[in-house]
Amino acid sequence: MLLEYLRHATLSHGISFIMPRIAMRSKHRQLISLVLLIGPMIVAGCGNEAKSSGSLSRDPWGNVEVGAASTINIGLAASESDPLLGLEGREQRRGVELAISDFGQINGFPIELVRTDTPCSSAGGATIASTLIPNQSIVAVIGPSCANACVESTPLFDASHVIAISGACGVEELTQPLSHRDSFVRTMYADSAEGALAATYAYRELGKRRAVILSYSSGDTREFVEAFRARMVMLGGEVVGESSIEPGQLDFQGTTRILASNRPDVIYAPLLPADAAAFVRLKRNSGFDDTTFIGNRYYWSTWFVDQIGGAAKNVFATGPYLTEIQFANLTEKYAQAYDEQPSSAAFAYTYDAAIILLQALNRASKTGPDGTLNIGRKALYDALGQTTGFQGASGSLTCTNWGDCSFTSIAIGHLENGSWNLVFVP
Repeated sequence: MLLEYLRHATLSHGISFIMPRIAMRSKHRQLISLVLLIGPMIVAGCGNEAKSSGSLSRDPWGNVEVGAASTINIGLAASESDPLLGLEGREQRRGVELAISDFGQINGFPIELVRTDTPCSSAGGATIASTLIPNQSIVAVIGPSCANACVESTPLFDASHVIAISGACGVEELTQPLSHRDSFVRTMYADSAEGALAATYAYRELGKRRAVILSYSSGDTREFVEAFRARMVMLGGEVVGESSIEPGQLDFQGTTRILASNRPDVIYAPLLPADAAAFVRLKRNSGFDDTTFIGNRYYWSTWFVDQIGGAAKNVFATGPYLTEIQFANLTEKYAQAYDEQPSSAAFAYTYDAAIILLQALNRASKTGPDGTLNIGRKALYDALGQTTGFQGASGSLTCTNWGDCSFTSIAIGHLENGSWNLVFVP
């Protein structure tokens, strides 16, 4: 069980991203149950009558009632088995586990995770929603793991008033005033921030003027690319070519020939981890070895370095720049719990997503006279919106009225001699 693992696991070393080592507070730990099937809970869904004499006021989005001997069920949508994501899905799940362990029970009720593991895709997003929504005992969902899954699942969650808070999806469209969905909340910063920073660094710091873009034909990279294109043109550069691939394509021979014909001096390729590694491996043998590559946060990990064998020239990436003391302490907790260092900072964002959700649950839940815990779905959403100045592992989090709870702190890393080195902080 995780509790014993947390007690006995040992600390390992060697992580490559920046983290000051200063202690932070922790709360008492609790046992985390991980279940794959629907857990027991007395539920009153949207429009249903309460089953307990301890029921309190009805919520316009519906109520979840947790019996006195039951658990609070939270869905977890992490794409752990999708090879495209490398270690991202697993580390996202571990961030949630650490958060639950740190937070403890809510009004005396333990937390139970109801896990799904689906592909990082539109179809995967639909499967997440169709699997978790029928289980009305689930008070909220943490996830999904990537943009396509978020975009596909969010309208379905929205229609059922099931809140999904993601520490991985940076889809800004879902948290904009005119296009937001009430069910969606994120602690990951906007993908567009990385795209704009990549273009700024390429133009101003590296002196690049002719860019080509490699992206997905699906929506996973859309906001990265739009921001990069707009910023490069605004600064005076050119986007001289664009090419798209399918996620998991892995064979880039034809793509590189098309890109090379445009004679670029910089290639922007915000890809998922496995595709990013395959593309950079090809770089060494495709005539692009001296051309500057800039990727996104999925490049900036020790897993990525291992996949490419550590040998690459002129490879840069945008990604998180976390210097908070909470992040330092959380990283040590991770290493103690799992006997290895995290490969990237991804776990910090799901940790923060889980913590602010648990805080909101604590504020929104009410105990009836018979010991039943009543959680209103709209009350929970409103409680999340009250998050202000929370000092998380990813920064100081304040939620907007449209579900953006993120803190943006990003930088540029350069892959040199088999490790990522910080080279630019805006």
